[in-house]
Amino acid sequence: MFAGVVGATIAFLTIGFAKDIGYAFGDNLSEYTQHRALIIFGIGLWMLEISINMIDARCRDFRHDLATGDQPKIRLAY
Repeated sequence: MFAGVVGATIAFLTIGFAKDIGYAFGDNLSEYTQHRALIIFGIGLWMLEISINMIDARCRDFRHDLATGDQPKIRLAY
């Protein structure tokens, strides 16, 4: 789960600074479309998707472990 959190943080930073990173790799800011920034943004979204899946799998297992013995109580709670 820690790796997922670190990956999500890196992905958020990559997405947030995609234009600056693209400029560092040679994008021209006077052009209408910065292609390198778009590619870096896409890589950041891909990294974010993987990180969220890593976090979600652990949280789903944790919720299942907590709710296993209390199924009758949870059913009557609503």
